[in-house]
Amino acid sequence: MKTYNTAEVKLTLEWVDKYFETSVLICNILGVNNSDQIPPIPSIEDEIEYQRQRLWFLQNHNKFVPIWADFCASTGNAIELINDVKGIEYKENPFLYFYYPKNLRDLVHMMGATSSPNIWDPNGNDLEVILNAVKMFSYTVMHLRYWIGEFS
Repeated sequence: MKTYNTAEVKLTLEWVDKYFETSVLICNILGVNNSDQIPPIPSIEDEIEYQRQRLWFLQNHNKFVPIWADFCASTGNAIELINDVKGIEYKENPFLYFYYPKNLRDLVHMMGATSSPNIWDPNGNDLEVILNAVKMFSYTVMHLRYWIGEFS
């Protein structure tokens, strides 16, 4: 059984926290009280927060991916590691959906909420599906948090 050093455990726990920060940001941007309303365009503050989180993920990507691969293998979903961010398939590292897009508009478009990164036209029906998917992935992230604790 593999054990992880303190730095790897700390990184993973921080990764989980950053994921939740990013998911809250996405939910705040896309969430509206009335499904007939289009969410407002993300603010400059939202974009700055996204860039801060994105930079952290990119800086720690290469240290985290092997831990993620071990986690996936432990759940029966072995993945092949590639050392280049651009070369990793999103299905192999679903976190990439949250930090590979260069800005919030690209992120929202990539998630399927807008017809183009240049046009802010989120579709209310799609928003609910996207927000539910972000929330559902939270269960996997929580599992990762408990899993890394077992090997520390």
